[in-house]
Amino acid sequence: MRRSAVAVFEATLADDWDTAAELRENVTRLEHDADTLKTELRLNLPNTLFLPVSRSDLLDLISVQDKIANKVRDITGIMLGRKMRVPDELAEPMRNYIRTSVACVAQARQALEELKDLLESGFGKNVSDVMQKMIRELHTLEHQADDQQITIRRQLFALESQLPPVDVIFLYKIIEWVGELSDRAERVGSRLQILTARYVIFMLIIAQHGEIFIILACLFGFFMAWGVGANDVANAMGTSVGSKAITIKQAILIAVIFEFLGAWLAGGEVTNTIRKGIIDPELLQGDPQLLVYGMLAALLAAGTWLLVASMKGWPVSTTHSIVGAIVGFAVAGLGPATVDWGAVGKIAASWVVSPLLAGTIGFVLFKSVHHLIFEDANPFTAAKRYVPGYVFLVGFIVSMVTLTKGLSHVGLDLTFNQSLLLSILLGLVIMGIGLIMQRRIQFEHNTNDHFGYANVERVFGVLMIFTACAMAFAHGSNDVANAVGPLAAVISVVQTGGEIGGSALVPWWVLVLGGSGIVVGLVTYGHKVIATVGTGITELTPSRGFAATLAAATTVVLASGTGLPISTTHTLVGSHFRRRPCARYGSPQPAGYRHNSGVLADYAARRGRSRHSVLLYVQRHVRLNLGSNAFRHR
Repeated sequence: MRRSAVAVFEATLADDWDTAAELRENVTRLEHDADTLKTELRLNLPNTLFLPVSRSDLLDLISVQDKIANKVRDITGIMLGRKMRVPDELAEPMRNYIRTSVACVAQARQALEELKDLLESGFGKNVSDVMQKMIRELHTLEHQADDQQITIRRQLFALESQLPPVDVIFLYKIIEWVGELSDRAERVGSRLQILTARYVIFMLIIAQHGEIFIILACLFGFFMAWGVGANDVANAMGTSVGSKAITIKQAILIAVIFEFLGAWLAGGEVTNTIRKGIIDPELLQGDPQLLVYGMLAALLAAGTWLLVASMKGWPVSTTHSIVGAIVGFAVAGLGPATVDWGAVGKIAASWVVSPLLAGTIGFVLFKSVHHLIFEDANPFTAAKRYVPGYVFLVGFIVSMVTLTKGLSHVGLDLTFNQSLLLSILLGLVIMGIGLIMQRRIQFEHNTNDHFGYANVERVFGVLMIFTACAMAFAHGSNDVANAVGPLAAVISVVQTGGEIGGSALVPWWVLVLGGSGIVVGLVTYGHKVIATVGTGITELTPSRGFAATLAAATTVVLASGTGLPISTTHTLVGSHFRRRPCARYGSPQPAGYRHNSGVLADYAARRGRSRHSVLLYVQRHVRLNLGSNAFRHR
């Protein structure tokens, strides 16, 4: 359009009106295209609370550019419509004047194109300096056009008596409109300065109040870590407590030590600041304050929800809590189109997949325990025979959890096959330790326990202690990122002066802060969720707790190998449900049931029946309404 405007003027000077008409049609077509783009921009402007630039400034910038196109159309239209001839004395000054005004428009366009590079560089100093230099050059050209306008007006005033009055009026109008081109081009530069000023102001805020942002992030991060400890850690420890393998005090002591060590030693030197790839950090390069505000809001929102859930004793997923909080901030601050809904859909699918998968594995595991051990004629001997294999499975599975999800960020970057081999070796070592501890367990006779089920549970109780320690370490090394990931993002933006990356270095003291918050949360509120998972869903024994923990760990390992995002909470809770149909085979049962079933078995044995077969019949076919007097009188 700029070239067409100059070409139209040159054609009018040469009295080539046919060429001028063709050029005018080109100007009209380009102006129509500009109107179409303007309408599309206004209609498709993101309807969000926050934009990388001020909405009003952006709309004004679009309007100013549209007025430049309209003015070029008006200038060429009036010159062609009236077939205006510029006096020879004004031809060269007008040519230079138009070229200067058009140069202003060209400079404004270059500055607009530089804005894209400025946003992509995160308002880097070099690119920002280039843009400011271009805007200063634009102001210089505009002043030059103003001086040329004054000169031409003086020359036209001297020629007024020699020209028709109507032509003089329109010449003054053309001179004014050409000057408006340079004025509006300068206004584009001014708007660009206003747009970039918001970033400069934020940089000043970071420089002057960066410590306040970091302190707030640490407080909110500690609050979030507290929620992880109060809820998520309790989920992992609830199985061991519910099975009565360890007490709540012992569980808290184990979690305090191993959760803290896992968070500190294996919490990760590098963590994703945008959890699960939900949003692209490149979208925030031009407006880093949105990342700071958004991550602070996400930490506070997720922490508040975990507080409510922990007070109610509800087992919830801390990972999904922080993911949901970040999705909310992204939708409000950047718009729904900026969220990777495919990734969110996979996370939502895991709400169903992980409980079902863990429940199925738990069902199969406990059925194998029931078949190999509890249905054997001598369950205690069978436990001595088969439990070492289960000890190996626990060591292997938990090692895989730790290596694939907990230690991948401390320089121990192992492939899945390497993790598999190392986990087998660790499983063998743990099996050896289990064999040593198993030898100390001797059969203890109990009149209410005819088949030694309580002795079997003592064997599994030793196993549950190992499981609790290992799961606490793996959980601390993995889920601490839910709290320190957003915290690391805020620290990175503040310390780098507004630069944004997809990952951020996590200082060691941040990991200590996260581990401390987890410990405090477990000590203060964790017992409520432990009670829900351990006893509120189903009554647990060490053998059942073993099945639940191993099923949950297996599900996590399978998810790690296939890239399926799952929830540890949903996995653990799901592993409890599928074992409920098997609960009637477990031990120990309430005293009334054991006593009456034992009497029936003794009675049948004296008449040539197998005590074990009769007891199994009782277990399978008599309703376990343990409070019913009818059952006891039978």
